[in-house]
Amino acid sequence: MVREEQCTGLMLTDNEIKRVAEDALGFEAWARTLEEIVCSSKTPITIGVYGEWGSGKTSLLRMTEDLLKEKNAVQTVWFDAWKFDKTHDLRVALISAVLRKIQNDKDTEEPLKEKVGDLLKRVNWLGLGKIALSSFLPLPSVASRVMDSLIESFLKNPEDIPEKTQELIGDFEDEFKELVKEYVDDEGRLVVFIDDLDRCIPEKAVDVLEAIKLFLNVESSVFIIGADKKVIEDGIFQKYGEKSENWGRNYLDKIIQIPVNLPPLRKELITKQFILGLEISEEIKKYADIIAEVGDNPRTIKRLLNRFEIHRILAEKKELEVESEVMAKLVVIEFQWPDFYRNLINIYDEAGKNLIRKLRETSKIGETEREKKLEEWKTLKEYFDDKRLMKFLLEDEPLLADIDLDHYVYMARSTAEIRKSAENYFGIAYTFGERGDYNKAIENYKKALDLNSEYEDAWNNRGIALDDLGKHEEAIKCYDKALELNLKHEDAWYNKGNTLRKLGKYEEAIECYDKALELNPKDEEAWNNKGIALDDLGKHEEAIKCYDKALELNPKYEKAWNNKGIALDDLGKHEE
Repeated sequence: MVREEQCTGLMLTDNEIKRVAEDALGFEAWARTLEEIVCSSKTPITIGVYGEWGSGKTSLLRMTEDLLKEKNAVQTVWFDAWKFDKTHDLRVALISAVLRKIQNDKDTEEPLKEKVGDLLKRVNWLGLGKIALSSFLPLPSVASRVMDSLIESFLKNPEDIPEKTQELIGDFEDEFKELVKEYVDDEGRLVVFIDDLDRCIPEKAVDVLEAIKLFLNVESSVFIIGADKKVIEDGIFQKYGEKSENWGRNYLDKIIQIPVNLPPLRKELITKQFILGLEISEEIKKYADIIAEVGDNPRTIKRLLNRFEIHRILAEKKELEVESEVMAKLVVIEFQWPDFYRNLINIYDEAGKNLIRKLRETSKIGETEREKKLEEWKTLKEYFDDKRLMKFLLEDEPLLADIDLDHYVYMARSTAEIRKSAENYFGIAYTFGERGDYNKAIENYKKALDLNSEYEDAWNNRGIALDDLGKHEEAIKCYDKALELNLKHEDAWYNKGNTLRKLGKYEEAIECYDKALELNPKDEEAWNNKGIALDDLGKHEEAIKCYDKALELNPKYEKAWNNKGIALDDLGKHEE
């Protein structure tokens, strides 16, 4: 129980691991591999360390930098691209960062510092563009745009760009090459770490790659870039508008010679090393196995743990009787399955129904009934089809289906704004409908439709609730709206048929059942109800054929057997 232990209130920061000695992610072997590549490969070379947001790229780069700093022949530069994202041109920022590192190094001799200073004065990327284009482009703003175009051309077909621009690029590259050679000597390395490239505006991120390719790619230089590969490829598409599926990948492959994909962290490492190594309360550490179910992203785990700590503090302050292991599981659900979490909280808050219990009940009913239930509530079907979610909810301890969620919902409301969506309101409405509170169901279907007027399932289900209240004409209008949005909405045809039959409009009802059966010939209920409508018209022989079809699909369909018996009785076939 939370009240048994004083909460620490300690929040985790998002600081990366900076030294090999602090390694809690099992990255040391990777860092030493990168160290060996840097020191033994022929230069120039560019290495891409790929991983999604928060996967530990920065920590791996910092650990590699820590190892390389021990090498006398290696000089390192750290460039945090995201911090320069607001600057006019990331190309300028990167080139300047490298030159200033050389200039500010206390071991750099004065003659070299002067050379660097001279080059820095000329390193304005727009200025370079203007010089190269001055003979035919007088306007600086135009020069900037055309320089981008020339860079693209150079990367694709170097022989096609103007001679002056080639000279410009070549001159800068020669000067930079001499500076680097003098700075690190023949056997040394200048290693530039470029971090958080994927957090920049995508088009600006591409500027950094271009700067490497065009101006800085000289002997003795090594670039190590940490990024989400897909984000960078998308940036290439955005900047140059290429539609080819592989063009962005090919573009990137021309710049990155050695790709390194971060492997997923093993759950055992997350549980026993990473989580237990963090500065968190001992109470929270007890639930490391549960917390590790959120996935293998270190940043996400830290954010989750901070949310867990907030819940614990709130529970203590409010003297709420809650279980820490339940809080741990709910926080994992919040981070790993946010849509389900919002639905869980909203439905419980509005209708007092535990959505996890609903999933358990659905898992235990017969397949035919289950499929119909899931078809009525498609969002529920998405949850049901998520095997990992179902296992976590219904098999992994602690089990939440029978837990009173009142205090946990209170904490969720107190620590976060639970976003309402059309899908959330649909779930709330469906729950009220199951309880027989049709007015509340209609009210919440309307809220769903206010957010999304083209939500065909909400129109259909609102019709069902109106029908249950005896408001048949209004119900038909809802079914018609669903069918206006989707003529292949089988349930809307079926439900409209049922309502028309209640109104005594048997011929129209049969037409609707036929539409439903065209879409799904295996709908046993549509066959049965069509039979009832035919019986109401006195067409008992045709009705019996429909009941037989329903029984062919489901020999245990009690209603169809009963209705067939009534039809036979009406025909005077009493023995049958």
